[in-house]
Amino acid sequence: MGPRKKPEGDRRRAPVPGEDLQNSTTEVMKLQPYWLDSAPAFAAGAEEPLPAKCDVAIVGGGFTGLSAALAFARQGIDVVVLEAGSVAAAASGRNGGHCNNGLAHDFTATAARLGLEKASALYRAYDSAVDTVESVAREESIDCDFRRSGKIQLASKPRHFERLQKTHEILSHGIDTQTRLIPRAEIGREVKSTSFHGGLLYERSASLHGRRAHRRSRSRCMRAHRCGLQPR
Repeated sequence: MGPRKKPEGDRRRAPVPGEDLQNSTTEVMKLQPYWLDSAPAFAAGAEEPLPAKCDVAIVGGGFTGLSAALAFARQGIDVVVLEAGSVAAAASGRNGGHCNNGLAHDFTATAARLGLEKASALYRAYDSAVDTVESVAREESIDCDFRRSGKIQLASKPRHFERLQKTHEILSHGIDTQTRLIPRAEIGREVKSTSFHGGLLYERSASLHGRRAHRRSRSRCMRAHRCGLQPR
C-alpha cells in the first residue's frame, strides 16, 4: 500500500527539523491562544533572587497554583510560586474558557457503577468548583467575563436523547434542579441546527476569558501579602 494521499485543500505540511514553528510564516495553524489577542501575556514577576526559605512553595503557575497561592497569601502565609516557563502558557491558558458543572461521564451510568450517593457527591463537587471560581472572581475583582452561560449535551441519535431523559429525571430530584430537557422541536433555538434529536441544558455552567482570569489572578497574587512569583 502506498502513502496516503492528502485531500485537496489540505494546506498542512510536516515541520522541517529545527524549524521555529512559533515564528514560521508558512504555517496555517495559529499556534498562540486567541486569548492573547485581547489579553497580553503576563510579563511582570519578582526579579530578585529566590528567598532562602518560605512557608509554602508552589510549583506551577496555572489555575490551581495561582488559586492556591492567593488563598495562602490572603491568610498572611509566605508563599512563592515557581514557574518553569510562562505563567498559564500550558493547559490553563489554552482552553476554551469553559467552567462547567456536571460530570464528563453519563450520570446515570456513573450512579449505576458507584451508587447514587457517591455519584451525587462527585456532581456537587463540580458545582462547588464553579461556585468557587465565581466567588473568587467577585471577591478579588477579577474582570474575566465570568458568566453563567450554561452548557448543553446534544443527542445525535434517538437513543442518546433517551439517555439524556433518564439523566434529567435523576438530576431533577434534588441533585441539580437547574437542568432543562430540550426536545427536538426546540433544539434549533439553542444551537441553530435541527440536526439533533434534543439536548440537556445545564444552566449552572459558566464561561470565562482564560487569559484575563490568569492575568488578574497573578496581579492579585503580586499585591497580596507576602506572595512572590518566581521563574523556576
